Amino acid sequence: MTKGAAMITATTYWRATLGDVMYERVLSRVPPETREQLENPPLAVSWIPFAHTRHFLESLVEIIGAERAAATYEALGAKMLEQDLRGIYRALLRIVTIDFAMQRAGKMFGQYNRDAGTLSTTRDAPRRVSCHYRDLPMAHIVFARFLAGAARGVVSLATGKPARVAACTLLPGNGVDVAIEWDG
Repeated sequence: MTKGAAMITATTYWRATLGDVMYERVLSRVPPETREQLENPPLAVSWIPFAHTRHFLESLVEIIGAERAAATYEALGAKMLEQDLRGIYRALLRIVTIDFAMQRAGKMFGQYNRDAGTLSTTRDAPRRVSCHYRDLPMAHIVFARFLAGAARGVVSLATGKPARVAACTLLPGNGVDVAIEWDG
């Protein structure tokens, strides 16, 4: 399950990024219940089945290709974090250390994704952290890049510096490891 806020931001982003004609082509390939959900987004606080995300992602890859879909999903991950992260977490990310921010990242992940796996983090070097996602609802490099974009967003907010994805690796058992680096 994923939060309605995420679905609302994603549909707005995809329509703007793809344009109406391409967005309609993607929607034409998803199951009717997914199309209904995307055309009539839920309330921001509602929980929706993750299957809708999977259907949209698979259709998008068919239409625009895996590499373009992965790059735009990574950008979506960062945008969703910037746009939807509200309240105490957004304020905390601007004043806490990167170590504290990464320790709390798992809790933030859980607030937007229920029954969608776990996240742990490690500090690999002075300006590098790794995020370890396990038991995700799907194993797909495009979804992995979305998670990488969100992790990049957390690091950028916490450090006040531009961050970049240094590695994004799919693992057996629906896992993803993401390494994020930043300068200065």
